[in-house]
Amino acid sequence: MISFLNDYNEVSHPKILEDLQKYQNEKFCGYSKDELVNEAISIIKDNLQNQDVEIHFVHGGTIANVIGLMMSVNRHESVISVNTGHIVNTENASIEAVGHQIVLVNENNGKMTVNEIEKALKSHSHEYNSKPKVVYISNATELGTVYTRSELEELHNYCSEYNLYLFMDGARIANAIMSKYSDLEFSDLPKYLDAFTIGGTKNGFMFGEALVFVNDSLKDIYARMVIKQRGALLAKGFLFGIQFKSMFENGLFFKIAKNAVDMAQKLVSVFEKYNIPIIYRAEANLIFVELTKELHEELSEKFIYQYDDVDGKRGICRFVTTWNTNESEIVELDRVLEGLCQITIGHK
Repeated sequence: MISFLNDYNEVSHPKILEDLQKYQNEKFCGYSKDELVNEAISIIKDNLQNQDVEIHFVHGGTIANVIGLMMSVNRHESVISVNTGHIVNTENASIEAVGHQIVLVNENNGKMTVNEIEKALKSHSHEYNSKPKVVYISNATELGTVYTRSELEELHNYCSEYNLYLFMDGARIANAIMSKYSDLEFSDLPKYLDAFTIGGTKNGFMFGEALVFVNDSLKDIYARMVIKQRGALLAKGFLFGIQFKSMFENGLFFKIAKNAVDMAQKLVSVFEKYNIPIIYRAEANLIFVELTKELHEELSEKFIYQYDDVDGKRGICRFVTTWNTNESEIVELDRVLEGLCQITIGHK
């Protein structure tokens, strides 16, 4: 079986395994107080071209979002997110569980807009409403689209004017930046965001996300205490240091993400070849297509992907490419589809 199910289904990039072995016989102090973590943080700051950000490492994307948003809101405050946001549907009410409402607004191609933020503020202006404080976005979005520099700048300017924090979930930030549809540079992130995460889990790490605070009001407060309280202060924090150092010191983090987005475009070409409807423009490494139930049942015998039934006759499918997807897998999908489409929908 060839898997296009997700982008965290491999152990790790070989460079990480190699570096883990290199440090096998060394000993480090715990809880991210070691020299490897310090070096990794320094390298990330150099890549961001910003020495003033505050960086913490945690094991996964959900806890990174929880802690980042917890640090950004008071008890009476809430988080604005589009209705397709990752924190809305796929994190098991983790934000609500720590006591904060998510104010839902309509997505625009998966993205947040100033117009929707304005609506959220107006609809939550009464004394008995929660007070929106953070605008949550993700890049790439849950629909596989990416933000441009001008879009981020517009959100940033509006949030600054209305005393809101702009928080980016960067679980797929490397893919977003390497997209041909993006003009963002990694160094742009601290310019337009108050806080953001850098996702490793979905880009070749064994595990690990970086939580980055940019706004001075979010720094040097009690982040490590909250991380510990939430069970996310890893005793073997040096494992974060090894992985982030491996990926960022020579630009590997972005090089391998380019493979994911390049393979996604090849996958798009295959679907277009057989007139399979593509639901959203594939800008990063997520491709959404519509398949008939009949075609899906045949295709799923050889390929793994997400299928959500629409009406019993057709479904929306999500295909995900990774740093390790290779062209032979795309060629095989092409070969299988050629045969199936001739049989099931009379292609050619």
